[in-house]
Formats: sequence, structure tokens, C-alpha cells
Amino acid sequence: ALLMMGVGGWWTWRKLSGPAAPKAVVTQQTVGPYRIQVLSGSSQLHKTKDTIRIEVTDAATGKPVDVGAVWFTLSMQMPGMNMQAAAQLEKGQQPGVFSGFITPGDQGEWTANVGYQNRQSKNSVSFSINIVP
Repeated sequence: ALLMMGVGGWWTWRKLSGPAAPKAVVTQQTVGPYRIQVLSGSSQLHKTKDTIRIEVTDAATGKPVDVGAVWFTLSMQMPGMNMQAAAQLEKGQQPGVFSGFITPGDQGEWTANVGYQNRQSKNSVSFSINIVP
């Protein structure tokens, strides 16, 4: 019983000390017939590893949609180099939900690209996003 309590305590500590749950909207974009929201622990992404959640809904009805695959990438043009970061995502149990993380590696103004691909279509949108320290 003591061992079980120790493991339970470790899990509780791990949950409390880990990254914040992705509940704050970082961006919301309309991509074709869908609304794609990127959520993180705060309303801004940081240059270090951020836990993210992507939710895809029908833009008209707001209902979750299974779109196939999604992506979320960042790029920054600097003199002599092009920095890039791509979200590592896993499809969730619910339709239109993906979880994972992204590590930009630097702060500043980045170009973000979010999109989807399935058998019927492929679409994406690009926009500016500020990455904080």
C-alpha cells in the first residue's frame, strides 16, 4: 500500500510540476470549411518546448470534424539562415483533436502555417505569430 501511495504521489507531483495543460487559445484560423484552433498552456508560444493541442471543427456548425491529418509549422527567415520548427502531433481519441509539442528554439516574429489533409482535399493558411522567451 505504501508503494502505491508513493507512485500516486509521484504522478501527482509530475502532473503539477509538468507543463501547463493546453487550454489557452494561441491562434484560431479558418482553413477551408474548418476552424483550426491551436491551444497551449498560455496564450503565447515560448521558444522552449510547448505542449500543444489542435482542435478542428466545422466552421459553420462548430462540431468536431475528423479531417485526416493536420500540421502546424513555424519558420523564421534570418540573414544567412532559415529556422524551422514542426509540431510533433498524435491523433487523439476524439474526432478533430491532436496533441503534441513544438519547440521553436528562438523568440521573435515567426511565420506559422496550419493546415489539414484528407482524401477529399488539402488546405492551409499562413500567418505571423510572436514567440516569447
